[in-house]
Amino acid sequence: MKTNLFIAAVISITIFACKKTDSINYSTAIIGKWRFVNSVHWNTPNPTGATKKDTINYVTGSYADIRTNGYIYEYVKTLTGSSHYDSVSYFVSEDNLYTTNSAGFKDTFAILLVNSNNLSFYQKKIKTISKDEYWLNLEK
Repeated sequence: MKTNLFIAAVISITIFACKKTDSINYSTAIIGKWRFVNSVHWNTPNPTGATKKDTINYVTGSYADIRTNGYIYEYVKTLTGSSHYDSVSYFVSEDNLYTTNSAGFKDTFAILLVNSNNLSFYQKKIKTISKDEYWLNLEK
């Protein structure tokens, strides 16, 4: 009986003494200017067909500026020297980023990783004839 009480006490102390992990506040963690590193796109045709993988490495100087005003400002340079500016409104709910461009087109991205140096998003779109998956990787 004493052994059972001792084991129960040890288990209770172990459970309640463990430090709980802090949850991430994604709304504030993603704020800042992030450099585009690369994006990976997988396309899987249905029902059969070859899976296609494309990786895009961004040109130095391309970035996403995620601001507290609810907008993301993007600047993308190309190898040919041209560039593209764009902005989208956004909001964060739990670990998802929801964006809307000026034409009203909406997207949803899962926030896979965010820390002081790295930010990664994931998106899956299932269509009638294929499944598209995207990973977008950024750095500070």
